[in-house]
Amino acid sequence: MFEIYEPHELLGAVEIAGINFDPLYLALFFPNVYEFGKKTILLDEIPADTPIALYCAPKVKGKIIDSAGYETRSITPPYVKPKHEVELERTLKRKAGESPVNSTVTPQERHESIVMDNLAVEERAIVQLEEYQAVEAVVTGQIVASSPEHPEVVINMGRRAENNIVLTGSAVWSLCDKTTHDPDDDIDKWSEKSDGETNIVIMDKSAYALYKSFKAIKERTKKESGSNTDLELGLKDLGKAVSYKGQTGSGIDIVVYSGEYQKTDGTKAKYQPLNTIVLGHTSLEGLRLYAVIQNRKAIKTGMQVASRFAHHWEETGDPSNEYTQTESAPTMFLPKNVVNSFVSVVVD
Repeated sequence: MFEIYEPHELLGAVEIAGINFDPLYLALFFPNVYEFGKKTILLDEIPADTPIALYCAPKVKGKIIDSAGYETRSITPPYVKPKHEVELERTLKRKAGESPVNSTVTPQERHESIVMDNLAVEERAIVQLEEYQAVEAVVTGQIVASSPEHPEVVINMGRRAENNIVLTGSAVWSLCDKTTHDPDDDIDKWSEKSDGETNIVIMDKSAYALYKSFKAIKERTKKESGSNTDLELGLKDLGKAVSYKGQTGSGIDIVVYSGEYQKTDGTKAKYQPLNTIVLGHTSLEGLRLYAVIQNRKAIKTGMQVASRFAHHWEETGDPSNEYTQTESAPTMFLPKNVVNSFVSVVVD
């Protein structure tokens, strides 16, 4: 078994392959990347709340305020390593778009292209998972990672139960009186459960269809002449899966997200759960945490502290086989001072 490309060459290819894939939740709420050299990450969380200062006369001895201390969270990110074979037959056949008559592409050039294609697919697979984690963290306040090849890992970020709302009975939007009920009042009420301010509401298509079915929303929409907010302009780079819809009556930006990922069985699923809306603020910053790469080559080349480790090797024999693989240990994490600033609501 021997390696054909150096790991640092492939890492560069992975970074280039991934630059155009920028899902909504990662882009909005997870700007900070931290890489670690351990399997388990220890995160110290210091309470942000401070007691108000007490009045104290100049000649009276000041009162010592006890330190609030800190809480250490232990996080073990789940591991992923998508892998592909570099198929020999593909190097001998015309690629898609290659001229069938006068092509000058050599088998070696096709081989290099196949390696890069594999790495691009592996990068997209990992970023799809990172976006899935980001949505899961924001919507539920925890990540549940499990598969037949990985023991179940639950990373609970400390979301309060009252910040995850499921409407029932006559409160669900599909049963509310469309002529008298104003869903903006609901949004304003739910935003009060947040530890911070709310300036964005993210809806899936079904939730937005219910929202705009109310008379109060239809009438207000007719009066609006459009907008060019900073958020609207910033979202233009996120593709067709993201749509800016204006603002609520109290000035909260409304975004509809229809992003999809491909499941292992080939079917597609939506990132945003059905009939769900998320209330948050665009200044909230989650953490992209990456544990150590658990690979001998990574350790030998000094590349074990990284968000990705791409490698490529050939197994000799009769027949020989060739593979690419990209490894990562990601967790999209919301600290306690962030996780309860989000509120999620199932409206139907």
